[in-house]
Formats: sequence, structure tokens, C-alpha cells
Amino acid sequence: MSNGDDTDEIKSFQAHRLGTWAELIGASFLIRRKFEVFIHTGSQSICDLVAFQRRGAVGKLDPVLIDVKFVNLDLDRAGPKPLSHEQIRAGVVRMVVGADGAVVCEWDLNTKGRNRSSNEHTGKAGAKLSVTTNTAKDN
Repeated sequence: MSNGDDTDEIKSFQAHRLGTWAELIGASFLIRRKFEVFIHTGSQSICDLVAFQRRGAVGKLDPVLIDVKFVNLDLDRAGPKPLSHEQIRAGVVRMVVGADGAVVCEWDLNTKGRNRSSNEHTGKAGAKLSVTTNTAKDN
């Protein structure tokens, strides 16, 4: 193997590690907001997370399919990649996790059903969560 191949493998490995970290930050962000979260552990899938909130004891479950994107705006000014046509058709929504742990959900966390699109900046995940939206207990 040449040094170029080694470098590509290291970059690929690092990208996967950052993606996994972003998925875990995103999952913990949703769990703090009373979502039940399921993480895809395979290498390829239409989404990274499946989440839902129970609406009452016998409430209908309305899953949200989430594609988590890691972005470091210091290095990548273009931002995260857009959803694929397949993801859009399936109703997948995007969650962007920044290098600093900030989480941006591109859907309304308070909306029931599949009509969830919005550009809501929902806060920074971490030991002390600083949130810029309404954080009342029932949200």
C-alpha cells in the first residue's frame, strides 16, 4: 500500500468515527426531549436514527427517520451534504451536529406527524445543554 492509500484509509476511519460521535450526540439530544431513539448499527442505511415520542398511554407512534450529518464549519464551509432523493421520498429528516456539539434539527420537534419541516436551531448538546428554543418539560 502506498502512503496515499494509508492516508485515505485514515481519513475514512476518522470520518466514520466523527459520524458515530454525531449520531450519539443526536440520540442523547432527543432522549433528553423524551424521544425513544433507535440507532442503526450497520454501515449503510437510509437513516441513522429512528425516533418517536409517545403521545399518551395508548398514543399512536409516529416514527421520525433521521439522517445525522457531522459538520465542522471551520474546515467545510459548504456545510453538510443534502438528503438523497431516496431519503426525501422516504420522509427522512436531517439533523446536523457541529464539531462543538451544537445540534440543529431541520424539523419541528413539537409537531406530530410527518409534516415536520422547519429550520429550528435546537441547541447545543453537552453536559450543560444550552437550548435556544422553548425547553418546557412538555416539549
